[in-house]
Amino acid sequence: MTKSKKMSMVALVLCGLFGGVGAAYAAVSYPYSNLQYGDSVWLYGDLSYSGAGHNDGRPSIVHRHDVKFKNTITGVEDKDYIKTLQLDIEKLLPTDDFIDRNGYHLVPVEEELIKDLARRANGNADYVWEQVSSMKTTKYVRYYKINRQVWIPLVSVVYLSGGGEPDMQKVQ
Repeated sequence: MTKSKKMSMVALVLCGLFGGVGAAYAAVSYPYSNLQYGDSVWLYGDLSYSGAGHNDGRPSIVHRHDVKFKNTITGVEDKDYIKTLQLDIEKLLPTDDFIDRNGYHLVPVEEELIKDLARRANGNADYVWEQVSSMKTTKYVRYYKINRQVWIPLVSVVYLSGGGEPDMQKVQ
């Protein structure tokens, strides 16, 4: 039996056991994009975090990261890691100096994916989707384009789910 058939059977069992909840999770698969590690794509959007322009485009290299959500209050964490995607913009101009500020951890704006991530982050999936799908740029939600598809930072979904500010800095 192939891996995809096994996954389909697992999804069917979950749907049978959990009804609508299982169906919501069965619609999302990780990794959520057909972009492969090492692919080069153009990333467009507010790249000011890296020192590039607010409405800029740069060639970017695709990287994969495994992420696990953990509720730091209860200590409960997901059983499995999910495969996510990060794009590292490349230097295009001699003045580009990104110094460890070139990575954009993004997810496509797709309803089931955003809702699944919001649930994993213990958020209200409908509220998070409403905010994301409004396409309103805010301090915490910025939109990017890759191959004509709209993406947002993964941390924006976590923030909208009640998980902290997206621009928090790691402890030095």
